[in-house]
Amino acid sequence: MVKTKHDFLSALKAFLVITVLTGMVYVFGVLGISQLCFPEQANGCFQETGYGLMSTAVGQMDYRMDHLWGRPVNYQTIEQDRKLYVYGSPANDAYGSEKTAQKQESLKAWIKENSMAGSQPVPVELYTSSASGIDPEISLDCALYQIPRLERTTRIDASTLETIFKEHSSNALVDGPQEKTVNVIEVNLAIDDLIHSVN
Repeated sequence: MVKTKHDFLSALKAFLVITVLTGMVYVFGVLGISQLCFPEQANGCFQETGYGLMSTAVGQMDYRMDHLWGRPVNYQTIEQDRKLYVYGSPANDAYGSEKTAQKQESLKAWIKENSMAGSQPVPVELYTSSASGIDPEISLDCALYQIPRLERTTRIDASTLETIFKEHSSNALVDGPQEKTVNVIEVNLAIDDLIHSVN
């Protein structure tokens, strides 16, 4: 009986210590560090734009001819009471199904028809979503593929567009050689600012 009581008290102490460490110290420690060192990222990278509240950390569906196109996304967003809510598609519908393959081929054909890129092959990332389904970035090569269309529809010259891409690019964290990626939303906001400043 004494041993059972001792074991129970030891287990209870271990439970309380683990609960405090993992449920409070760790959680609030990470929260404090993120708010101190990365406040913008920790709060979702939201900013007020001409299109409402947007996050540069989450991909957006945008197929306007005078905007940079990003990867297809697998979620929907709704704004309510100045708060942005995100709800995703079922994970098992993201890859492998015939319906998904048909949607990808249809999008690929539409991009080919409207890209104004001549005989250049359509980059795969423009018609397939990432594993997360919310990727806000594309490769620099994929952005450069869209220059002929953007040059005609925005009347911004290719060198200026390339400069905008590079200003909003970073190195992707991948195995092997690092790849430059471009934040689609940041580029589109910069394009909008440049067009409005000229007009």
